[in-house]
Amino acid sequence: MGRNFNYRILRSFEGYGWQRTGQHESPVAIRYTDENAAARAQERRKISLVLRPLLAAVWSSRDEMEKNDRCIEQSRGLLLRWKKYPPKKNPARRKKWHEQRIRECESRRSELSRQHEEAVIALQEIRSRLRAEYQGPLTPEEVDRLLR
Repeated sequence: MGRNFNYRILRSFEGYGWQRTGQHESPVAIRYTDENAAARAQERRKISLVLRPLLAAVWSSRDEMEKNDRCIEQSRGLLLRWKKYPPKKNPARRKKWHEQRIRECESRRSELSRQHEEAVIALQEIRSRLRAEYQGPLTPEEVDRLLR
């Protein structure tokens, strides 16, 4: 395990301004080569701080849409099952409640999908603007990797 483990440590350092000094695959035999690595790491953190709330908005809106769809499916499934086996207590009131729940969830569906689309469009806009206008210590490949 020793050699592979050390090699993995070394590979993880190489992208951040470190490189091997000799033929040894030990992390001790590496030296710092990139003076700009700290600035690049700071830049990566800045970009991820910009993207994080947008990604959270996309994910939360998608989760809300899925929750809404599950609500509709659950109520429809119960109503279908109750056609054959109605509930023992208050069948009319329960049926009416689930029909109302389906109507509310279906009316919320368009609003949720609109919010999700807005979040996705905002994220794509920021990503494309960052790709086009970024001027800093990061290479274009690093920026693309961050924006995936």
